[in-house]
Parts: sequence; structure tokens; C-alpha cells
Amino acid sequence: MTLLMGAISFPFTQLLFSDLPGQIAAAAVFGSIALVVQFLIDFEHRLGRVEDGLQAAVKQIRETVQQGFARVNDATELVARMETAGVQSVAVTKLVSRAAAISPHASALVRNFVHLEVDRVSELLRGLTVNEATYDGEDQDWLLNLTKCVTSSIDAISIPEVDAAGNTYHSFWASPMGVRYLDTQRASGSRGVRIRRVFVTTHDNVGTDSVLHSICQSQVDSGIEVRLLYPSAVPPEIRGQITDFILFDDEICYESHPAPHVDRGAAPMILSNHLELRHDRLQDRIDRYRIIWESASPWDQLVAPERVLTAVPDES
Repeated sequence: MTLLMGAISFPFTQLLFSDLPGQIAAAAVFGSIALVVQFLIDFEHRLGRVEDGLQAAVKQIRETVQQGFARVNDATELVARMETAGVQSVAVTKLVSRAAAISPHASALVRNFVHLEVDRVSELLRGLTVNEATYDGEDQDWLLNLTKCVTSSIDAISIPEVDAAGNTYHSFWASPMGVRYLDTQRASGSRGVRIRRVFVTTHDNVGTDSVLHSICQSQVDSGIEVRLLYPSAVPPEIRGQITDFILFDDEICYESHPAPHVDRGAAPMILSNHLELRHDRLQDRIDRYRIIWESASPWDQLVAPERVLTAVPDES
């Protein structure tokens, strides 16, 4: 480009200078000027490209920072909402921290198991936001944890379809889960929690039922108020409405739904457990329990089996 401008300008230099050296020098000056102009033009283009790239980089950084702050704001808002709702943020932080500690090289089985457990907890929380939640199958954790968290009262109904096998309650209360549940209730009772339980019987004559007597005694020894509801004492307005449920602080109703047509003598099968928090349905359970409790008889009116056996020869 410089040589071209010098060659083009050389004929014009002849008009300015008569001697050849002057003409060559003038052509060189014109070429140099063209070189400087070309450099400035190229520099401007390059500077423009740098500015465009810098603006794009700044825009990307700004967007990244804004997204980061948005995530922080979302996390902060969630933590604030949890604390406002009375949920301990420390427990949630611990859950996230321990989930993040899972090795990226963990097996697919471990990762999938973690995902399922987190989803299970998430589904429970979603259910509590809409005032009901269901556990498919037989639950243990909900029952034990609610018993640990209760602050004032537990009102329970035990029916043979859920807690008994072959018309005897021994099957559940002698099981590992039954023993753990009774121990947890005993601990809650020691904190001042009032616990009441009604055992629904399949017939009125239970005076010789040594198993039921033993269970009632163990419940009373654990600080539980126990009553028995005989078939003849069921009020007409609740016939067919006696189900297995537990009221925790009159705020959550824990319900057990057994499978139908269980073979006689076989242990009950639980299809699902349900948490009910809806006000109208919760009030219905509270009213129903009050009627059942008032209709039931104190367990100490049950004649002890040994007294029945010793009374027979005295009457003969």
C-alpha cells in the first residue's frame, strides 16, 4: 500500500521539485503518510473489535453476577420463609450439606437411592403444605417421629383390623415396632404428654382374655390411660365409622388403612398411612374420638383372667 501510494504520488512530485532526489523524498513522505493513515485505520478497527469483545465480556460477567445474586436471594428468601414458618433452617442446611458430600464417583445405586429419599421427604413436605399426605404401605417413621414431637396429647384408637391377628392384639404390641412405639410413648408421657388409648374389642366377653389384660397393664404401666370399647357400647351414630387413627395435639390425625379380607389369624396388612390436617376432617376425628372415649369402659373394670378362673370353683 505504501509503495503504491509512493508510485502514484511520484508524477505529482515532479511539479514540486525539479531535481530527482527531491522528487524521491517527496514520494517517500507521501508513502509514509499513507502508511500512518493505514495504521490508524487498522488500529481503529482493531480497537473497535476489542471494545465489542470487552462489552460482550462485561455483559456476560454482569449476567453471571446477577444470576449468582438471584440464586443467593432465592436461597436467602427460602431460609427466611422457613424460619418464619418455624422450620429449623439448620436441619435443612445439614440435609443439603450431606447430600452435597456424596462422592461424584458414587455408584448409580447410591445416587438413585439418595434421589428417592430426598424425593420422599420433598413429597411429605408438599403434602403438609396442602394439609394431607399419604404413605403407601406400612409406615414406621411418621408414627414414631410424631410421637417424639408431640407436646400435649395423644388420643389413639386401636382396632383389630390394624393391630390384631386372630382377634388378639398381641401380634402388634409384641412386635419390634410395637415395642419401640410403646417405649416412645413412655418417653413422651414422661414429658407431661397426656396419652389415651381405646382398644376396640370384637365381643363383649373379654374377661378371660389374658393377652388383652397383659397389654392393657403394660400400657397403663407406661403412663397411658386405657379404655375398652365393646360392640354393645358403640353408639348408633358412629357405627361403621370406627377406624384406626391417632390424634396428635389435636392438630394432626394419623390414620391407618388396612387391606380388606385378611385371612383369619393372619397378621394385618396395611395398605397406607395418611396424615390429615384439613380442619373440617380433623374436627370430625376429634368429635368422633370424644364419643368413643365416653362410650368406652375403663380397662380396670375388665375382670382379670386369674380372678375369673378362681371364681369358678367358688361358685360351684
